[in-house]
Amino acid sequence: MFEKTSRTVLVVDDDCSIRQLVGAILESNGFTVLLAQDGLEALELSRKHPQPIDILLSDIEMPRMDGFVLSRILGKERPELAFVLMSGCATEKEQIPAGAVFLAKPFSEDVLILRLRQSLGAAGRSRSTFSSSAVDVA
Repeated sequence: MFEKTSRTVLVVDDDCSIRQLVGAILESNGFTVLLAQDGLEALELSRKHPQPIDILLSDIEMPRMDGFVLSRILGKERPELAFVLMSGCATEKEQIPAGAVFLAKPFSEDVLILRLRQSLGAAGRSRSTFSSSAVDVA
């Protein structure tokens, strides 16, 4: 299977069952996991978390703040962050910015871990999309 890791992943999904299941899978694979139910909660959690966060794993469609907006904001605040954006809507794959990895729902444990590892490689190659977009947050 996959080698264990010590990376930290911020998991953001408004569906509690998905959030909890993904968190459990990641913990069993050696990841440190932070959980948030939407973009605003994730932003607050990130700002209060002094240690590095390696990967943002976020649903795209969520109330209060979607995954695209969250990614742009966190890309500015944490330039080293890798991004995996997930959705059950295949057409959203076309909107994924350079430097992010798309994860189609539903997914297997193996595909989840593979996409996270791919995002770590992509993170260093293209940061401009997330860091250059202006976003206003109240």
